[in-house]
Amino acid sequence: MFRPLAALLLALAALPASAQMYKCTVNGKPSYQETPCATGPVQKLKLDAAPEPDPNADEQRERQRDLAERLSGERAERDAAERQERAYARQAATERKHRCDRSRLERRWAEEDAHRPQRNAAERAQTAERREAEWASLGC
Repeated sequence: MFRPLAALLLALAALPASAQMYKCTVNGKPSYQETPCATGPVQKLKLDAAPEPDPNADEQRERQRDLAERLSGERAERDAAERQERAYARQAATERKHRCDRSRLERRWAEEDAHRPQRNAAERAQTAERREAEWASLGC
C-alpha cells in the first residue's frame, strides 16, 4: 500500500507546477501574491509556461566552443610570431650597436695615427696592445 502511494506522489511531483498569481491593489499600491486578495480589486494573472529548450542549443554550443578554440589557437600563433619578431629586432639592434661601436673605435684609432708623429717600436707595441684590449672590450 505504501509503495503505490509513494509512486503516485513522485509522479505528481514531477508534473509541472501550475502556480496562479493574483494582482491586488491596496491603498493604490499593487502587490502580487499566490492567494486571492482579502479586500480590494483582484486581477487574476495568467502565467505562461517556460519556453521549450532550443533543440539546436547543443549544436550552437559546440560551434561556439570550436570557434573559441580556433580563435585561441590563432591568438597563440600570432603572439608567438610577435615574440619571435621582437627577438629578431633585439638581435638586430645589438648587432647594429656592435658594428657602430667598432666603427667608432677604428675611427678614433685612425685619428690618433693621423695626429701623432712616427713613434719608436716600443710605443707602437704599447699602442697595439692597448688597441687589442679596446677591441676585446667590445665583446667580440
